Amino acid sequence: MRMAKTVCQWLSAALIAAVVSCLALVGVWIAFKGLRLDQRLGVDEGICLLALLAGPALIRVIHRSIARSAWLPMASLALGAILGGLGAWQILRANEAMARHVPSGPFSGIEHVFTWAFGLLAVLVAAIAVLGGVLALACRAPRRE
Repeated sequence: MRMAKTVCQWLSAALIAAVVSCLALVGVWIAFKGLRLDQRLGVDEGICLLALLAGPALIRVIHRSIARSAWLPMASLALGAILGGLGAWQILRANEAMARHVPSGPFSGIEHVFTWAFGLLAVLVAAIAVLGGVLALACRAPRRE
């Protein structure tokens, strides 16, 4: 049972680290565009991909915080629920826009496809966050004998 708990803790920490990496990428990209660092530093947006290393770099810290307190799993569940709701809303909005769209060229309506894909990506990240939070909370549950 102890081995299953350890595997569950590390798996939940890895899933939450993946969510941290995704959020770090979005945050760095928004800061990169907002501060116009591409013009100031002369680098392209590819430098933002370094933010994907944030989760794996912090996995030990994330694992220890999961093992000590329940705030990170609860935050992961809340974030997953919010992000999942926003993603589902985005998908529904894109489906509605595609249904009303009148094509006028070969790439007409492609913005709706990108909106739908962005919503799907948000739902997938939300699923990872919820799964990580559920696994972490399951590891904290008292053992029944």
